[in-house]
Amino acid sequence: MKKTIILISALSVLLLTFACNQSTERGQIENEDKQDTNVIVNNNTEEQPTTTTTTEETKAEGKVIKLDNASFRKLIHDYKSNPKWNFKGELPCIIDFYADWCAPCRIVSPILDELAQEYAGKINIYKVDTEKDGELSNFYGIQYLPTLMFCTKTGEPTKQVGAFTKADYKSMIEKDLLK
Repeated sequence: MKKTIILISALSVLLLTFACNQSTERGQIENEDKQDTNVIVNNNTEEQPTTTTTTEETKAEGKVIKLDNASFRKLIHDYKSNPKWNFKGELPCIIDFYADWCAPCRIVSPILDELAQEYAGKINIYKVDTEKDGELSNFYGIQYLPTLMFCTKTGEPTKQVGAFTKADYKSMIEKDLLK
């Protein structure tokens, strides 16, 4: 009975992951009522009145930081001037490529909020809205949501597609980012 429940749960996560393929039903479901409590890093203050500057990044410690294209290039990797991966961050990080209409993305979001608090000062956790910054997701080959990129201070980033449990993400952080 327990194995059946685990199998059904795993299949449900798998189906939800593939249901959020970016190339189908893009943007059809919106979650306008959801309030975003994440810190936003954005260089255009007219577009987003509640912004922080990149120098305030460390003040956002313990929170998921929302990035736009310009802040991504400043904090993570300037892929336009150098397509070869060159991580600019001071701490290892996770980058969550998501969309508001993606159900598994909404499942992962509170888990990442908790992990940001638990690993404050050890890693940074960022979010990139693929609907607003499609150029980033295209450059990094993001086809399914959620996709999380795990970036160490050295070496190439790794990608993990799908929604996982908090324990799974903690294991990935310990194994891939804090080794």
